[in-house]
Amino acid sequence: MNILRRLGDLLRADLHGLLDSIEDKELLLENCLKQMRSSLDREAQELERLARNLSRVRNEADRLRTMDAPELLRRTQLENHEALRALCEHRQHLMQRHIQDYERLQMLCRERGYAVRLAPPLPEFSPFAWDFTSPRDLPKSQGEN
Repeated sequence: MNILRRLGDLLRADLHGLLDSIEDKELLLENCLKQMRSSLDREAQELERLARNLSRVRNEADRLRTMDAPELLRRTQLENHEALRALCEHRQHLMQRHIQDYERLQMLCRERGYAVRLAPPLPEFSPFAWDFTSPRDLPKSQGEN
């Protein structure tokens, strides 16, 4: 058994040596260079994207520096208000889907005769139950009427 294993190792080593001598060294170098070039191209594209983002951020920072504090506060509050409203609407949509799925599952259980007792769906959610400032209640900037 040991002799057969050693013989197999020798044959594998000879095959590997034969394959190494057959391989075209120039082709291997060309493939390596091709991979390096494509990697450099990807890095250059990423660098260009980062430079564009940096330029955009600098422009935004310059714009924000020129704004007065009340206007900046008002815009921030307005953006936060809109984000909160969008989140509430999305949550409402998810809650409605949850209730529909619950009702479908309940109906399937009844149709198939399963004696499964499901927990009731979460209570109805109203995003407007929260007390948050509406955009019209935010202070106006000096330039607006």
